[in-house]
Amino acid sequence: MSFFKKNKGIFDQLIKPPTRVAIQQTHMEPIKSFLDITSSGTDSELLNILEQKYDETPSMGAVLYCKLGFGIMEHSGIYVGHNSVMQLDGKGNINNVKFEEFTSNITTHVSTIWFPCDKETGQAISCIDAVDRAYEMFTKKRDYHLLLNNCHQFSSGCLTGDFENADNFLWMLKETLNKKHGKTIEWREWEWKKYI
Repeated sequence: MSFFKKNKGIFDQLIKPPTRVAIQQTHMEPIKSFLDITSSGTDSELLNILEQKYDETPSMGAVLYCKLGFGIMEHSGIYVGHNSVMQLDGKGNINNVKFEEFTSNITTHVSTIWFPCDKETGQAISCIDAVDRAYEMFTKKRDYHLLLNNCHQFSSGCLTGDFENADNFLWMLKETLNKKHGKTIEWREWEWKKYI
């Protein structure tokens, strides 16, 4: 059993940012009345915070992706905690990078990352096994090819343990994650710079 599996509960508490509390709609009216919330200024901002229904940040072990190449390509990796992503870069290096580097490219620099959530519950999806596998591959080198051996294949390998898979496009990686999770997944946009 891996270190992460043995200590999953501890890591979940230490690494996952605090979650916002979901307030049932039936409880909103008394809160609105008490606060005398209007539709302008900071009161409406407070109302927006109170009405949050799901986590807004990825969980450790989540597949992450961002758009590159003027929005026509994607780059994926595995969230390993502490604002870091394990990725396969364009030179074939498997490395651990901060969000800034993960989302940077010569053609784009974005602050939006997408992460998977269970569509029914809204909970962020994680795979601790993916973290273990990513760290097993850390500092190794692969024969990178834009279409045949890329970041999506690496991310899928972290999920399944099969690094010679055929998931060379984001839609294939998403399909593998759907099969692994067994439920409908939605991809949530995350402006990571707001949380760092």
